[in-house]
Amino acid sequence: MASYETILSQVKENIIGGVLAKDAIYIIAEDRNYNLVVGYIPNIREKGNEWISFGANDSLKATTFSQGGFSFIGASDEEVCQITDISDFPNSFGEYENEKLYLLTHSSVIGDKLYFSQGDSIFKFVGNQKWTNIFDNEKERKGKNGFIYSFDGFSDNEIYIGGDKGEIWLFNGNTWQELEIPTNQWIPNIVCAPNGNVYLNARGKIIIGRKDNWEKSINTGEAIEKIVWFQGKLYLLPQFASSTGLFVLENDEIKPVEVGHFSINVDDIKDDDIRTAMKLENTEVKVHIPAGNTDMFASEDLLMITGDDRVILFDGTRWFNLFDKNKTEEELRENGTFYDPREL
Repeated sequence: MASYETILSQVKENIIGGVLAKDAIYIIAEDRNYNLVVGYIPNIREKGNEWISFGANDSLKATTFSQGGFSFIGASDEEVCQITDISDFPNSFGEYENEKLYLLTHSSVIGDKLYFSQGDSIFKFVGNQKWTNIFDNEKERKGKNGFIYSFDGFSDNEIYIGGDKGEIWLFNGNTWQELEIPTNQWIPNIVCAPNGNVYLNARGKIIIGRKDNWEKSINTGEAIEKIVWFQGKLYLLPQFASSTGLFVLENDEIKPVEVGHFSINVDDIKDDDIRTAMKLENTEVKVHIPAGNTDMFASEDLLMITGDDRVILFDGTRWFNLFDKNKTEEELRENGTFYDPREL
């Protein structure tokens, strides 16, 4: 176990992702020789000793928390791994046709099964360290390459996958069907929400439907990097969220979320320095969307946004700072925004 300050001294490069688990929050940070996985476990550790860290020998590409227990998977450049204990990494998570799996691009728990995509294939974990490929690219798409960007599902019998130029496929448990949707944009995210709708992130718009019905679409006005479902609403993270803010889709209307971010008025630029035109919005929140390569994750209780130097959290009512490469824990606690569930 370690303190915040110990972790602060270890995280030298950009933060690239994370996982919201049942009793812990994990952050993945780049490092020169390996990626660093950082865990925050406040509910079962004493104050000043709530953090852990361990190195992944290769670059983690994606992670998913399995609700069935303390486990999440990550993919290195060499193989797919499951972490059930921090000392296990990077043991192989399994094989497909006697070949180790590698270069995981997306992962998801659908129902009680674990799935991940690799290139133009989707694998389902069938137990005993074995996976089965449920999408036959040669059969369905005649071997075209560079397809699967995203997938999600309601159950084993209703899984959607998305790729280039508005290409969407539906799996009914036995066969695949290509669907027609009103866009030729690539689909980086799919959300199968508890309200029964499927939400497709088509970059400049959100397409809403299910199966053969995709008549509703809502323009976002800008490219959306990530969509997640959180506490009954769809949250939208723009590509440049630190300067545009976060949005939520509510009653078919896209609304801004009150969280700190910068705005830029090009008319105010002086001496060709864009910083002179930057203004901080929603300063009363005291929590700001991180800059750089941002990502967003959600569990039942928390929404998390990670960026190059910072990690912030939202519980549906209040925003918190969890980690900042440029601030100590004491500095975060001074403005009342540090996330400590024991004090809520």
